[in-house]
Amino acid sequence: MFSRPGDLVKPIGGFCSLILIASLVACGSDVLTVGSARRMLQAKLDTEGRQFELSYASLLKMMGTSMQDYSIPREKVTADQAALQRLLKADYVVQNSVDVKLPNLTGEWEGAMRKSEGGGCYEVSFSLRMKDSPSVDGTYRAVARCFMEHGGSGTVTGTLSPGNQLFMRVNPSIGAVPNYDHGEFRFNGPFEGPTKLEGRLVGVMNYGAITLRGRVNSSPILIKTYEYTISPKFKNLVATEGRTFQAGLVKIDSFGALLLEGVETAATARFQWHVDFNEAGRAVSGATSKTGEGEALFRKQPDGKWVLTEYRLR
Repeated sequence: MFSRPGDLVKPIGGFCSLILIASLVACGSDVLTVGSARRMLQAKLDTEGRQFELSYASLLKMMGTSMQDYSIPREKVTADQAALQRLLKADYVVQNSVDVKLPNLTGEWEGAMRKSEGGGCYEVSFSLRMKDSPSVDGTYRAVARCFMEHGGSGTVTGTLSPGNQLFMRVNPSIGAVPNYDHGEFRFNGPFEGPTKLEGRLVGVMNYGAITLRGRVNSSPILIKTYEYTISPKFKNLVATEGRTFQAGLVKIDSFGALLLEGVETAATARFQWHVDFNEAGRAVSGATSKTGEGEALFRKQPDGKWVLTEYRLR
């Protein structure tokens, strides 16, 4: 077992002498010093090709279709978006653009929400506008058709996604208790003529199904979307599919004192390590390197030689 803070351990070699016990190199030898123990551990890491692994799970969520062109540098981005920009520049992520046609929902849309358990009943009309983008705005009017319901009117803002999913937020909310602050709809009809939007109005703790009927404008909205995929260059570094990739080799910097583990044939030492990130590691992390600590366990063999039996990186 490794020493823990508070364990009773004994420094090897007395109080002031050089720390000196049976040593370890790649195959074991007779004298172990702090320096040779460090070389032994580094040789073990080099033999294993020990790589420090970074997570890329959050970046996978950004793969697929987006209306954002991340190849264009932006100042106000999240950490993951900044990482994606760096990965694109280094060819670890591939971007392809696709021209997409969206239905123009400009016009009047009307529907009725029936009474349901925990929900309200309204006749709702939306006056929507779209122009040269997926953005939607306009106004709404809700007329209550059940006892104790509250109608009203207000503004609408939203977005029509490339999958023809329409999200609209209304302000103020429709109704009192329950109330509805946004709508989620899907367009399945033709790009011209009478059609419908099927979906629901949604509140904090309730929702109500509703179908809006209207007419699609004859002029569709043309937009450019972007497909993002992991490149073969990055896949060559993947350590655990969907989770981690190899970000650089681990190097040992320094060793602390070698301490006996309560017997004369086992010793531990704490050490400092670092990794200089490779290009992919720098792109994902936004840093050039990382440092950390670890523990190593050495045991004396029957032939008198010491070997490294275990190590941990923290």
